[in-house]
Amino acid sequence: MPKRPTEKALWRFALLANRESLNARDWEHFYGFISIAAQYRVGWDHHEVARRLGDFGFSKELARELGGIYWHSRCVLFTRGRRYSFGSYKYGDWLRKCGTALT
Repeated sequence: MPKRPTEKALWRFALLANRESLNARDWEHFYGFISIAAQYRVGWDHHEVARRLGDFGFSKELARELGGIYWHSRCVLFTRGRRYSFGSYKYGDWLRKCGTALT
């Protein structure tokens, strides 16, 4: 069992998830993982989450979809409570790697 909180949360989700059809409890565990990743400021991008889920036996398609959900959720958590202004949407290197520039 992983020791770090974020890795443990992802492991727990992967261990308990119904990989054929995610149910409400699965989503609760997945969003809990995202919350912990944000709390600990883990620098994983959507590719890293998809890779890790693939290592746990998730199909490439589901792992890629969950990686995208992870990424967008992290962006929402970062921007929540902030007043939007151009140029303020930066959160270190990990956000610039996959973020979309505003025009």
